[in-house]
Amino acid sequence: MQFLSETDFTRLASYRASPAVSIFIPTHRAGVEVNELQDAQLFKSLLQETRAALEKNGMSPTEATLLSRRGTELLDSSDFWRDQLDGLGVFMGENFFFTLKIPEKVREKVFIGPHFYIVPLFPLLRSKPFFLLVLSKGNARFFKGDRFGLEEVEVQGLPNGMDDVIRYEEKGGQETFRRAGNKEKATFHGHGPGLADEEEYVGMYLKEIDRTLLGEVLARENAPLLLAGPERLISQYRDGSRYPHLAKQHISGNYEHEPAHVFFEKACAALEPYFSLDAEHALESFYNQSATPRSTTDPFKVLPGCFQGKIADLFIRDDLHIRGEFNPETGQVHFKENASMETDCLVNQGAVQAYLTNGNVHVLRAEKMPEGSKVAALMRW
Repeated sequence: MQFLSETDFTRLASYRASPAVSIFIPTHRAGVEVNELQDAQLFKSLLQETRAALEKNGMSPTEATLLSRRGTELLDSSDFWRDQLDGLGVFMGENFFFTLKIPEKVREKVFIGPHFYIVPLFPLLRSKPFFLLVLSKGNARFFKGDRFGLEEVEVQGLPNGMDDVIRYEEKGGQETFRRAGNKEKATFHGHGPGLADEEEYVGMYLKEIDRTLLGEVLARENAPLLLAGPERLISQYRDGSRYPHLAKQHISGNYEHEPAHVFFEKACAALEPYFSLDAEHALESFYNQSATPRSTTDPFKVLPGCFQGKIADLFIRDDLHIRGEFNPETGQVHFKENASMETDCLVNQGAVQAYLTNGNVHVLRAEKMPEGSKVAALMRW
């Protein structure tokens, strides 16, 4: 899985040289859009838009072409465009080029300024982990994932289907399990008239999966475990599991032989409440303080507060640009309409400063913003 490291985020956030070009496009993991390289065609169109904007702001065609050269070279790599996630960010400056595959849809955007526009990247800094257990009678598969993707994890001792757990041998009146070898298919066996039926074997199989996962992986974890498989197996596993962090949601169906990418989108959709939990808690705190000066939707208070280290939680609309400048001597911001590409985006720079002073930055769709605002904040004081 690719991820946005603190080092890469800091490199992007601290870059300051005009012009700095940021391009975001929605991309596709599979389908006709990938086969026909439609994402590359969209990127090519935005590169042309970028060069036109650079020339409009005083660059020569040669200089604009040189600055965007590395982006143009991407168009020749079909392998790059056939291996995408849900979004792509491309950042270009003098002697600087960086691409980032993004695991969620982003708005199509070109920003040219004295810094990179990195607002869409803030959600990636909290890429919360989860586990996925795919159940079937013929196999048990375990995955670890986050918003970037899923990786299958080999767990020592995890039963490879019901046939891999042999019913007990009585030793001193105590039931015990034995594990069959991986290469030799095992059979169930018992003694006397009390021979277990298939339902009991299923119960023992699921119990052994739970025991193994707790012993080998999950004992000290608190990330949610999402279950996938037939409804009946999921219900039985949920009833008997000792892991206290089973996700309430599940993925229903038979996925015994499916590759990891099949689960990924379903898992992300099922766990969306988990991924958005931090923002929901922050919004709740904002509204609880709405009668106090700590909660505000006034951009003339919110944006200066970002630069002054006053922000506990910052809420910004995901499509918002406000060009302008902050005066540290007066503590005021000044908005500039129709500003040149030399002018900062106060929303972007304010979010960076809030983050660097340990504030939480929440990038939200317009319908989620507090009181329909463009920016909002819960202040520390």
